[in-house]
Amino acid sequence: MGMTHSSSGKSGFKLYYVPVDYKFEKETLISILKLEEELRFSEKYQSLYSQSDNIEYLANITKTIQLEALSKHGIEDEKALIALRNVRHDYMNDTQINKLSVYMRLDHCVKGLIECGSKIEQDIYLYTINNSEKITLKQFYIQQLEQLKQSKQLEQLEQLEQLESINDDIPLVIIGGSMT
Repeated sequence: MGMTHSSSGKSGFKLYYVPVDYKFEKETLISILKLEEELRFSEKYQSLYSQSDNIEYLANITKTIQLEALSKHGIEDEKALIALRNVRHDYMNDTQINKLSVYMRLDHCVKGLIECGSKIEQDIYLYTINNSEKITLKQFYIQQLEQLKQSKQLEQLEQLEQLESINDDIPLVIIGGSMT
């Protein structure tokens, strides 16, 4: 499930928090988080997670895991799920709690500094494995499009038009991310 989804204790890049009139005893919470982790990495749930990349599908599996962990602790109150998802907010400075969930241990998800319209000073360089050649990303892109154009493998005219409209003063940047 995505590190920026409420089921992971986040809402976008901020900690998830919805006021709720429900609190866990700390020892119960620790036991719930351990069970949730065990369930999440079980063969059963890993198999379910691998069946689709649809974010809502994944969210439903995570919800099922969280409800099962709560149920196995005798907790059926619907407010408890909200409280469980508030844990990252409520215990943000508790190192013991923060080590118990993959979402807390391994979350390196932060909002990047580059936004639409940001000024980027230089193109990046690509190197061959043995460092014998160096080429900018933009030069590599143009080179690849030229090769496709010459081999007539590229049939999409729009991409050819992009090739001709690239401004040498502006670096080419590829920005990628992941929802999971």
